[in-house]
Amino acid sequence: MVNCLAKFVAFKTVSASPKFAGECNQGAAFLRRHCVYLGAKTKLLTTGKDTNPIVYARFNATSSEKIDKTILFYGHYDVVGADANLTKWKTDPYQLTSMDGFLYGRGVSDNKGPILAALYAAADLARQKALRCNVAFLIEGEEESGSQGFHETVRQHKEQIGSVDYILLANSYWLDDYNPCLTYGQRGVVHANLIVTSDHPDLHSGIDGSALLDEPLKDLTLLIGTLVGPKGRINLPDFRDRVLPLPEAEKQRYADIAQILLQQHPEITDRDALIDSLMHRWREPALTIHSIEVPGNSKSTTTTISRRAKASVSIRLVPNQEADDVAASLTMYAQEQFDLLESQNDLTVEITGKSDPWLGDPDNEMFETLAEAITAAWTPDRQGQKHQYPPVQRNLQDRTVSKLSKEPGPRLTRKDSSDSLASHIDRIIMSSTTSSARKAETRQRSSLSMGVPTSSTLTSKSSPAVVSGDSTRETSPSPQGETPPPPEPVPGPSDVRPIYIREGGSIPTIRFLEKEFSAPAANLPCGQASDNAHLYNERLRVQNLYKSREIFSYVFSRLPERERK
Repeated sequence: MVNCLAKFVAFKTVSASPKFAGECNQGAAFLRRHCVYLGAKTKLLTTGKDTNPIVYARFNATSSEKIDKTILFYGHYDVVGADANLTKWKTDPYQLTSMDGFLYGRGVSDNKGPILAALYAAADLARQKALRCNVAFLIEGEEESGSQGFHETVRQHKEQIGSVDYILLANSYWLDDYNPCLTYGQRGVVHANLIVTSDHPDLHSGIDGSALLDEPLKDLTLLIGTLVGPKGRINLPDFRDRVLPLPEAEKQRYADIAQILLQQHPEITDRDALIDSLMHRWREPALTIHSIEVPGNSKSTTTTISRRAKASVSIRLVPNQEADDVAASLTMYAQEQFDLLESQNDLTVEITGKSDPWLGDPDNEMFETLAEAITAAWTPDRQGQKHQYPPVQRNLQDRTVSKLSKEPGPRLTRKDSSDSLASHIDRIIMSSTTSSARKAETRQRSSLSMGVPTSSTLTSKSSPAVVSGDSTRETSPSPQGETPPPPEPVPGPSDVRPIYIREGGSIPTIRFLEKEFSAPAANLPCGQASDNAHLYNERLRVQNLYKSREIFSYVFSRLPERERK
């Protein structure tokens, strides 16, 4: 599995850049060939002339006690580019490197490692004649570019894919570096460009600037000011009417999260501030202004009145809000507000991307099975046995191996650099803008008001060797590479249980797949908060890779026999 991952990472499958189109196709072809090698029936599904194909693979049930159900696993083989921060990488981003119990490389965590963990789990069961249901894979190559062509292609091949009972993703991360998580909700998003243009060419502010001239950038600034108010209040009409109230069961989940996290993060001193931050980032909508652009915007053109100005914005949506409705409301509201300016300029609203929010059912049989699988995989071994992970081969010709653990020994390549891992991460955002009128009130509050907890608050720069348990346990597949069906977990006082979380980001396909196949979805985060996905030094802990494979094996084995709730 790791040797395959090394080859998989070597393909520069950057979907956002046309110059990597050939590598994207080679990466897709490699993945398809390897699925065939593992015993799957496969096909490349073309998504368009200038977009990357979907790898469709299917393992049919091989057990004598088959159950007529299908689990659909969704993932993506495309990655974000690494060139922009290449000098900050400790290693070659496209050469899988093992250091201190971690695998480094672009895409290793997002999403190539989790894909292979799921593929190998299904292949193991199929080879052992223990796969009781069908497991299908849809691995796309455009996720990092808005999943272009994915919806249409899936609809075209829906008959071939067949009926689906459950949808599984592994495309996110733990809340911190210590506690396994299960994701049951994600925000949606509407991306838009607001473009103001004039009929006149670029002008000089000294020669032509006057109160009579409607400047595009000035108009755009006034328009943006109408979209959002103080404290992020979104001004679209009736925007918050569809935001769901907080049920008691979910309120308790946030309390459980805080109780677990505060035990391991003494730097977070305010429980209520942590909960409030999570709620705002996960279950509240938000509008962000990402950039404002004018042609020729540089120090040498500071006196120019540009004929064109563009602002890029996004609105994060929450369950019960529809992306199409919000996009239409944004377009209409922006045009109405622009008309009030009585400007001679023109406004264009471009909707550049849409994704519906998703809210799963954390009490259904799918999440129950995943929770059991996490307990079985991550609970410390009561016998106290220590296990070594299999060595990784550099390639098929070079038999040099590297222990994937903290033990001394040869590594794949490259020495560590002085660049500290995750040096970009701020521990806590400290508030320095509290007004004098509020300082007395602030001092009366607990030391909790140090700042607003963000995702980086929970990111550890150096992760422990284990999660929530005995540091000696590192379970791996047998020397033959087979992963036997995991044992039933035996509840005990030291059992590891997942944290149920929602996320503020968006995955465009998850709600689409639920609607298209009338099947529930669940998202299993495989990596840790400090995996640096999309950043330099992206990594995945070896332990997490193998534990994910165990979890998938458990789910593929046990979920089919559960009754649908």
